[in-house]
Amino acid sequence: MTSTSDDEFILKSDTIGRVRITKDKRELTIDRLDESRVKGLAFAKHVGVKYPAFPSWIQKCRRDRGERPTCR
Repeated sequence: MTSTSDDEFILKSDTIGRVRITKDKRELTIDRLDESRVKGLAFAKHVGVKYPAFPSWIQKCRRDRGERPTCR
């Protein structure tokens, strides 16, 4: 994985708080979560994603990769 600074990794949101990113960037976000020792809620806050959307990102990413879902 290529290294990126934390400031570069913060996700942008629209005026009502939705984060619109590409599938590749979403997968990179999930990879960063898996590498960190931070829980999902704290990680979502850190990168600027509303937590209710975050678990669906994780589920979709892992399903696309053929991985079994895991609990954190």
